[in-house]
Parts: sequence; structure tokens; C-alpha cells
Amino acid sequence: TGAAYSVRVISKAKAAAERQQANIMSAATLVAEMKAAPSRFLPQVVAAFADECRLFSVMSSRIVCELAQLFDPKRPFNEPTMRFYASCVLLALESLQFDGIVLRSLSPETIALTAEGFGQVLDFRLAKKLPEGGRTFTLCGTPQHMAPEMLSGRGHGCEVDLWALGTIMYEMLSGRAPFEGATELQLYGRIGEHTGTTAGPPADPPEGRKQQLLDFPVHFSEEVCDVLDILLQPEPGMRNG
Repeated sequence: TGAAYSVRVISKAKAAAERQQANIMSAATLVAEMKAAPSRFLPQVVAAFADECRLFSVMSSRIVCELAQLFDPKRPFNEPTMRFYASCVLLALESLQFDGIVLRSLSPETIALTAEGFGQVLDFRLAKKLPEGGRTFTLCGTPQHMAPEMLSGRGHGCEVDLWALGTIMYEMLSGRAPFEGATELQLYGRIGEHTGTTAGPPADPPEGRKQQLLDFPVHFSEEVCDVLDILLQPEPGMRNG
């Protein structure tokens, strides 16, 4: 037919070593059962098969690279480029939330760029379908992009994906993650202590703690700061703007 496709290959041995078999099967089921209309921002799996050693998924879009491969700390994205990729991801999350799916794996490494230039959310191995208003409690994902409620263990829903989007937007514009630590434990502590940003009214800190506000680089526009202030709210219910 002349059509071009992308093929994702997963090693069965590697999946077994990393204990990812259940996550891979769950991801395949979620993608197959998604009710949202076909979107250029989400993978459309047109075929799947396996041999003795590997699993293959054939996708209708042509994947060029991961968003992370374009990152250069010395040359951050300009604002129009950041807005475009952030919009692609936001539209993907809108479709997922329509189906009650929380992704939990959103990071620059799990956002693919297609040959047409669009950003596409690609990895569903940690995704989970929740009932309306439901919560899940598993600690998972990329440490730099985990939301405070996930780290606290009080349960989390689709709002964690909006938090992750905010951290990625910050990273695209600044060349570094908004929350950092010399160790993973210090990183978790910094996220857990976060009470808001300097662009908006902060939440009240826990008793006995000081305000820990995230500041924005001077080249961030007022509009970007306002959006990030919403997405990086420590209280999940305040992230929808």
C-alpha cells in the first residue's frame, strides 16, 4: 500500500528480568480498549505479534525519536516550541482522562515525535484505568516527574499526569528539571516540601514547615508562569485551572 509504520520491539527476556510482563499485557489491553476517537497524539496499534524472543507492536504513526533526545541543557526550547509539544501532550491526556486512564509514566523519554512533527504519548506500561473519582496507591514513574500525592502515599488519580506535564514544560524551557536533589531521597523531599510557586498564592505549609516556593527563570513569560503555577499546585484538585 506504500504506507509507513513504526514497530516497537520488546525483549521477552528483558521484560521478565525487569518483572514487566504484567505491565506490558495491561498496556496492550488498555490501548486496545480505549474509547476515545483516534488521535495523532496517541499510539494506534494496528497489529501485534511475537516470536520466541520478542514482542512486536505495529503502530500507524512513524516514530522519529523521543522528546528527550532533543533536550540540550545549554539550548532550551523557545516558548513557541514548548507550547506546541505541551499542547500535543495535553490533548493526549484529555483523551486518556476521558477513558479514566491515568498514565503515571509521563516523561521526556515517553513522549515520541512523529514524522509529521507531532508529540505522541507512547508508554502505557504503568497506566491504569480508574473508576470516576477513584484513586490508586502504587509508587511508580520517573522520580523527577512524580507528584507530591504519589510520594505521600495518600492516593492519586489523573492529576499526577498534569503535574508531570508541568515539570516537563519547565524542563523544556529551562534545560533542567524544576525539582532536583543530590540523591533520590533528597529529590523526593524537595517535591514533598513544595508549597507552590512565586507566580501565585502558595498553599499553607504543613505545621512546623516553612514555605518552599518554586521560582521561575526570568525568561519565562507571565503566561507560562501562570500555567505552571496551576499545573504544579501541591493540591491535586487545584491543577485543572
